[in-house]
Amino acid sequence: MLYDGLGNTKYAPCPLLVNMVTSGDLGVKSGRGFYDYSHGTKDLIVAPNFQ
Repeated sequence: MLYDGLGNTKYAPCPLLVNMVTSGDLGVKSGRGFYDYSHGTKDLIVAPNFQ
């Protein structure tokens, strides 16, 4: 990670992204993230917690 290498807080990851990754919301890989991919279509449906 860039932040680890440089130690500059401007390169620290956004807390929202850290929370999403630790909760397993990895996008297409997990079927959920900013969008809900569980419907099996290419139509992106905004996940309920982001509406």
